[in-house]
Amino acid sequence: MNRCRTCQFFEINKDTDPADIPRGYCHFSPPPMLLQDGIPYPAWPEVSVDDWCSEQRQLAFPSGAK
Repeated sequence: MNRCRTCQFFEINKDTDPADIPRGYCHFSPPPMLLQDGIPYPAWPEVSVDDWCSEQRQLAFPSGAK
């Protein structure tokens, strides 16, 4: 089954602890805008590399795909 790790909309979070399951951000839909100190900022949904959704778009040549 295709997972987030091989989706063109997935962006890995480089700040993830190497001991944890890798996580990243899904860019399929526009992010909701949240407020922090009265300033709006985009908040992309955080997902695991092993998550899956029905909107998955396979990369042509996924790197590290399992």
